[in-house]
Amino acid sequence: MEQVLENIYRIEIPLPKNPLKALYSYLVVGDKRNLLIDTGFNHPECEKAMRNALDAIGISMDDTDIFLTHLHADHTGLTSKLMTPTTKVYIEPGEGRTVNAFLTHAYWAEVLKFQDYMGMPKNVQLERNIHPAHKYCNDFAIDFVSIQEGDVLTVGKYRFEAVDLAGHTPGQLGLWDAAQGLLISGDHILAKITPNIGLWDFKTDYLGLFMDNLRKVRNMPVKILLSAHRQPVENVNQRIDELLKHHENRLNEACEILMTGEKCVYDVSREMKWDYGGGDFEAFPAMQKWFAAMEVFAHLEHLYRTGRVLRKVKKEVYIYYIPSVKKIIWASLKE
Repeated sequence: MEQVLENIYRIEIPLPKNPLKALYSYLVVGDKRNLLIDTGFNHPECEKAMRNALDAIGISMDDTDIFLTHLHADHTGLTSKLMTPTTKVYIEPGEGRTVNAFLTHAYWAEVLKFQDYMGMPKNVQLERNIHPAHKYCNDFAIDFVSIQEGDVLTVGKYRFEAVDLAGHTPGQLGLWDAAQGLLISGDHILAKITPNIGLWDFKTDYLGLFMDNLRKVRNMPVKILLSAHRQPVENVNQRIDELLKHHENRLNEACEILMTGEKCVYDVSREMKWDYGGGDFEAFPAMQKWFAAMEVFAHLEHLYRTGRVLRKVKKEVYIYYIPSVKKIIWASLKE
């Protein structure tokens, strides 16, 4: 735990057996009410770290509200353990519904069906009890307070405006204090690692949405960015440009792979280059294979929606391909 700005503390919450290693939760100390931003997993190590930090700062949860940037369990799962009868828990309404849906069988039946859409073999499919959103979710459904872009939370000297940073999840929000040039960004912009962009449904181009919101932040006068994982982001615009370039490279790589023929999401994932686990997708643990393949799914859907590839559905499996005429154009552009 360390003080990073006046009346703002960064609390490091360990994420046991998770590649992210830790979550940065932020506590904003106010005159009458405090605001805790994100919580960690519903796990004893997370709870111990959080309570030790709150005790060290001298903060009671009776005087503290919670703002959740987005639905992922490493940001939301400990909420039910921390909240008291006086705690307001703010979250974007769609994200809140999903957090509570983690407790239902119907949600998992729908979500895990995406593995069939990706053409993932049954023998490597992820089971619900392995997914962190199931393992580390809240103990009970929470009566959230809805917050949306433009809504304001005032805590001490800070006047935070909720800002739409969707893409990583359908409704991720950040907190923006224009007077301080301060953006608390959740998982929208991370140093060293790229936020995972998955496919949540077939209604929205989530990769396109993520990149649009990166460009939106690039046009904001951000002086200080407080992100949720790993090292601080020193140069915000430079990091945004790196993230945009990374995804354009991945889109081009996916097109290169499809030049050899039509493929399902799982097949494209196997041929992609990966920095994780020695680069061998087939050797990834089931959880990381899920996240990697879902990100490929989002990239392929973006290519489809922007007209760079075509798709068809065969026995529930989504298959992507480049027609012959486009292959000729693509090859000539490369030359």
